[in-house]
Amino acid sequence: MTTKEDAPLFNRSYLKLMPVLVGAVILWLSLSNQSDKAPKIETLTPNHTYLVVHKQTTVPALHLTYAVAPGLSYQQAEYRHAIQHAFNQALGNYPAISAYWFDDRVTLHIPVSRIRSGSLPKLIDAFITDVFDLYPNALKRAAAEHYLDQNEQQAQALLNLTQQIAGYRSTVSVQQIFSQPPLALLELTSRDKKLTQDITQQIAALSSRHASLDTQDASSLSTPSSIHLTHRGTGYLYMLGQAARANTMDDTDLVASHLLGQQLATLTSNSDTQFRLVQKPLRPIGYRALLLQKDSPFKAGLEDRLKATIEQTLTNEQLDTTRTLLVQQYRDQLADSQSRIALINQGLFYNRPTVSADQFRDTLDDITLAQVITRINEWLDPNRSLTLLIEPL
Repeated sequence: MTTKEDAPLFNRSYLKLMPVLVGAVILWLSLSNQSDKAPKIETLTPNHTYLVVHKQTTVPALHLTYAVAPGLSYQQAEYRHAIQHAFNQALGNYPAISAYWFDDRVTLHIPVSRIRSGSLPKLIDAFITDVFDLYPNALKRAAAEHYLDQNEQQAQALLNLTQQIAGYRSTVSVQQIFSQPPLALLELTSRDKKLTQDITQQIAALSSRHASLDTQDASSLSTPSSIHLTHRGTGYLYMLGQAARANTMDDTDLVASHLLGQQLATLTSNSDTQFRLVQKPLRPIGYRALLLQKDSPFKAGLEDRLKATIEQTLTNEQLDTTRTLLVQQYRDQLADSQSRIALINQGLFYNRPTVSADQFRDTLDDITLAQVITRINEWLDPNRSLTLLIEPL
């Protein structure tokens, strides 16, 4: 007779379950490691067509990204607003298509199951026709909404900045969006040669009607200047703004913008000053701006005081904390299927590699506190910026 003390640690039932449990643990570890790795992106034909295979993909899909000229001037912003309205209305007729808008692009997501056997060009053509038909009424609506938006002080300040970006006069129109072939990313759960060939042939038919994809840069901000405006209300607004391109933004910019935001939040927490930090490095060109608002006038030498205070208070501990936060955010993006595809699409659009979480961590570890302070000082330098002051009459 076996006593309780003599009983085996694992009975037969446990032993039968052990291979299953071990297999589950190995699978979980494998998937966890896979999500941290850099995605394998295969270049296909035609140009700007790519394949990514990811087992955790829920719905295999084709992602078509069209470049959209950023709405920098008042008129450009109004046209862009109207196009987005028309897109969203047209999508009501196409439940298979979903669209995600960004400042310089729009991505259409189409399930692979809906574009077999040559149906993609017809689907996109029909969608474009609907957008064209809906655009005139959308423009009327956008004009009214945009006028109200631009009456706000911060919007006026940013508009004065974007109007100063020289050399960028691109037309914002439905024709402009669809005049170039899209960047195409095919997302599958496993390799399927026949399916891939079918879809790439459809993409080639869609792209053959367009000119080559334009990836040229625009000019930078015109000679830094100072603008002084008045308004009938109360309160003061001061802005420092610069042109910014996505293809020149690096990880030091990312770290510096986070730390600058943290420093400004601390410096303004017990004062009547409010701040807004805007970062829009776009393709072909965008902008970054710091806006400060308060009830009393700004004293001269504001930028130098800010730079001196930040240089004295910013620490390596804060830099380490920011690195850890950014790496964890990046890991989370790679682990989530939708965020992972968005990250890959963004990297392809800006011609930047999508790296592994460990590679991203190593890059951030190489960034020093001195480099961050130098970058912040460049952003707060009035000699590199357009400065704008709005004050009461």
